[in-house]
Amino acid sequence: MIDKHSLEIRYTKSLDAFFKGGQEKALDEVSELGKEIVTSRLGPDVILDIHSAAIKELTNISDPIAASRLVVGANEVLVSSLMGYAMYYYSFMDMLDVETKKCEAAQAELADERNKLKEKTDELKQANQELMKLDYMKSMFIASTSHELRTPLNSIIGFSSILLEGWIGELNMEQKEQLQLIHVAGKQLLALIADIIDISKIEAGKLEKDIQEFSLKEVIDEAVYTVKNNNDEKGLDLKLEVEDITITSDRRRLLQSLLNLLSNASKFTDKGMITLHAKTINSMVNISVTDTGIGIMPDDIPKLFAPFVRLESSLSAKTSGIGLGLYLTKKLTEDVLGGTVEVTSVYGTGSTFTLNIPVKLEIPDKAGELK
Repeated sequence: MIDKHSLEIRYTKSLDAFFKGGQEKALDEVSELGKEIVTSRLGPDVILDIHSAAIKELTNISDPIAASRLVVGANEVLVSSLMGYAMYYYSFMDMLDVETKKCEAAQAELADERNKLKEKTDELKQANQELMKLDYMKSMFIASTSHELRTPLNSIIGFSSILLEGWIGELNMEQKEQLQLIHVAGKQLLALIADIIDISKIEAGKLEKDIQEFSLKEVIDEAVYTVKNNNDEKGLDLKLEVEDITITSDRRRLLQSLLNLLSNASKFTDKGMITLHAKTINSMVNISVTDTGIGIMPDDIPKLFAPFVRLESSLSAKTSGIGLGLYLTKKLTEDVLGGTVEVTSVYGTGSTFTLNIPVKLEIPDKAGELK
């Protein structure tokens, strides 16, 4: 914005030039000056003020008649500056009026779009609530149905075990083989149902945590012992590098996650070894399971933790499962153990799955706050 003093100087120079014969140029200059006064948001009274100041400076002569002639001649300059101001002012106001109308139209359109967006948001909220309700009902249905299936399954497993142990008489080889298939299939189905129940409870927010202090090494040793027979049958070496520390977490769910990772490593490794590292990094426990198996293609890694996904490989047909193990492991790690699960893999070389969980998982009180 220009200041009043600089306007006075410029106006005085133009007026002086007018008196010295440069009328046309002087009139153009003061007309432009009038426009600048409009854009500087100054009123027309400023033109009168600077005109008076310029006249006072240029008519400082003793002859009053000569001075009055100068004043009369200067009126043409004043009128030109006022005309420049007026013309630009009204042009500016017309332009401002047009822009104001455009802004009002844009604001009305924006308000309309905002209302439409609010309506869509409300619809999405309602749809989301309905989906959450349906998802909850689905989880409850699956959990209820799974519980109903466990009773007859336990009977099948129990009776087949009695028959295999010869409690009601000796069996021939073919009978034993068929009963063994029934027994193993029953156990696999029972484990699958247990996984489905756990997933349903997690998704419904009903899975309770059992947080306690325990030895990390003891849990790892238990998991390793459980999968030992599978590793021995395939001739796989198992190397452990574990810190003997006490942690506070959900022991059962950590064991369940470790079993899933070790079982997968055993399933998809034909030869070589499996290595389990466990160490503390600041306030976190880092547990990694590395195998020398078939590895995973880079494009398949994002699919690993989705439910009911089994990646195609040379070992897929030879291994059991329906693709819930890693999904459940991820849910347990994040929602129960308060950690994360990561994977790195080189196709044809092997994979590493890593759990990162707190050394001390904070226990929520009855109000749901951590303590």
